[in-house]
Amino acid sequence: MLAVLEQTIKVKSLDEITEMVKVGLENVKTNLSLGYLISYLAFVIDFDPKDLVLEQLPGKSIYTNGVWVFAADKNQTKNLFEKLCW
Repeated sequence: MLAVLEQTIKVKSLDEITEMVKVGLENVKTNLSLGYLISYLAFVIDFDPKDLVLEQLPGKSIYTNGVWVFAADKNQTKNLFEKLCW
């Protein structure tokens, strides 16, 4: 995911990013409007992916009732949130 983000962020032209948002909206179902998404473009242009912190939610995959679900480890998740937010 970080590699995709880094490649996307390399585009620094506001027009290019606006066009990418339009194409994304044509291919992704969302309740966010084009105007709403475009209002965040100023933040995207100055964003440095190196400032992004990536973590994996602690837990395990469990097969139950014919489907796979993710069961988060509540204690480890709480510790992770405390580490990231405080």
